[in-house]
Amino acid sequence: MEELDRAQRVLEERRRAARMKLEKQFDMVNTKGMTERMTKEGCVVVPKLLEGFCKIVKDRILSVHRPKFLGWYKQGWRASDFFYNTPGQPEVDINPSLRFIHTILSPLLCGLLGSIIGSPVKVVQANVCHYSTKTNTCLENHFDGCPFSAIVHVYATDTKTSGLYIQREGVFYKVPTPNTGDLVLISGDKFLHRSCRIEGENERLVIVFFLEYSNPKDSKKAAEEVIQSSTNPTSNTKAIVRGESKKQTAKPPEVSTENPTRKACSPQTSLQRGEKERRLSHLQASVRRGKREGYVLQDEDKIQTHTKEDFRIERDTERARRRRRKLRRLNRGSASATGESRSEVSSTSGPVISDSVKISRLGQQ
Repeated sequence: MEELDRAQRVLEERRRAARMKLEKQFDMVNTKGMTERMTKEGCVVVPKLLEGFCKIVKDRILSVHRPKFLGWYKQGWRASDFFYNTPGQPEVDINPSLRFIHTILSPLLCGLLGSIIGSPVKVVQANVCHYSTKTNTCLENHFDGCPFSAIVHVYATDTKTSGLYIQREGVFYKVPTPNTGDLVLISGDKFLHRSCRIEGENERLVIVFFLEYSNPKDSKKAAEEVIQSSTNPTSNTKAIVRGESKKQTAKPPEVSTENPTRKACSPQTSLQRGEKERRLSHLQASVRRGKREGYVLQDEDKIQTHTKEDFRIERDTERARRRRRKLRRLNRGSASATGESRSEVSSTSGPVISDSVKISRLGQQ
């Protein structure tokens, strides 16, 4: 028993040291100029920020990653494995073996992004995305339903196809992530973007976080800006890709209507007017409620959030709570009974003097 406690203390000390190291790395990030780049360019890259973390967790993530079909996320999509979700977001199957990523990285990412945009943020959903020929090779052009997203590049077998493309003023620019641990922060609901397509037997592993404003006023203001930009599109709708080969740029990239976060309400999409108006009205309704939702889903498209393991944990936790409450009640009852018996004993304890002895003593006095 003592050896087990000692091992747990050692493990906890190692975890604490690793967290402190990560916190120092995030504190050393120079955010000067990032606010302007985030506003104008739509993204910020911090190279090798999480290199050590990604090297440690890569094998563990690959060993527990569970590819599954998520038709509501994107037609035929099965590369993402979710490990965190909040109320108001679509119900997804959570992988409990990956929850440690949220515990470690989410507070650090929220602090860094909050210092860049000047407003507190929170993580509303997160997943691990494994691009391969067995899952998916690319995520096509899309907008995000949340104001911001953070992408951590874990590893890639081909660094040339590692990264994403983001559109600015009708032109697609490549944002490469050649290094392990590269962090990309994106204004995903304002800038059209897509991931780089892998080729052949290559694969790429990334961790994706979707973030929302913590302040409801900031969230409402950002949603209204998205609505205004959607209802008043710019005249420049030409899409040119920078950073790709001439063969690829000869044909303008198609914008996929299938989207993991929300259907893109922009002139580049091929959505029908009715579908576009429905999603715009949904966003306006969420603004009136004071709470934005990352996705637009029909009830029949939702899937169960909790796994059997989650239900088992919740059941056992509730049973343990009931046992603790029952034990407290029993302890209170036994304590009160003990107190009463003690008071009775104290009142009758000591030598018992009979009445005759008392009278004789009084006569002597």
